[in-house]
Amino acid sequence: MNRIILILTFLCVNSFAFAQENVFVKLKVDASSLKGIKGFGVRGSARPLSWEKTIPLEDDDKDGIYEGYLSFPSTIEMVEYKYLYGDKKTNLGVG
Repeated sequence: MNRIILILTFLCVNSFAFAQENVFVKLKVDASSLKGIKGFGVRGSARPLSWEKTIPLEDDDKDGIYEGYLSFPSTIEMVEYKYLYGDKKTNLGVG
């Protein structure tokens, strides 16, 4: 059975004294062993994510590894999210 390896990497960046600190998240889905995948995206519970709109992950070098970067305010304690796969218009399934 093919496995999708999901790697979620958090990168914290220090900000200047009066600026709001953000947490930068790198989303990475290794779908290189899957056939017929036309795209991956992510939806979630906190901005910039939403449950209604998919943020696409990109596979710029066409190696089957989809990636994206998001920035969340450091005041958010938890984010629920889900991966979607399929073409960018229909998002046929949930990962």
